[in-house]
Amino acid sequence: MEVEKWGENHYFCQCAGCDSYAYAISEWDEGDWNPHIGEMDLRWRTYPKSKTQRQTFDEDYLLPPKIRSIYREIVGAMNAQLPLLTAIGLRALIEAICKDRGVKGSNLEKLIDGLASTGILSNNQAAILHGHRFLGNVAAHEIEVARPPELSNQITTGRKP
Repeated sequence: MEVEKWGENHYFCQCAGCDSYAYAISEWDEGDWNPHIGEMDLRWRTYPKSKTQRQTFDEDYLLPPKIRSIYREIVGAMNAQLPLLTAIGLRALIEAICKDRGVKGSNLEKLIDGLASTGILSNNQAAILHGHRFLGNVAAHEIEVARPPELSNQITTGRKP
């Protein structure tokens, strides 16, 4: 008997709260096994888009164009449940912010520290960016995917870059 390596299920559902209708797809692959709970971590897509999806902050138009573009792509990748691209995007966003602010350093760790030492960021904000850096490094260099809760915590703790 061959074990399925991936799968998806399709649903047409009605909200028990507001009676609205949605089409939903749950997907999984062999890498989604969660040994802690003994079942798959499903990825969900809903149509129309869920009201719970992340939105960019209202004044993102004030960001420099390159930073705004990367930021919007990160939010889109998170909403599309693309954790590898989200984590790499977070790392790219940090680098773009450092470049925009003229902070010099030989690696991303030193660039972030430079943002804090010049007063652009507080030490607490720099610690948040170091968390983004770690997720992005693991995603980019070790091709290990952060789970959505890890990415969500990173995005929500640092709303404005």
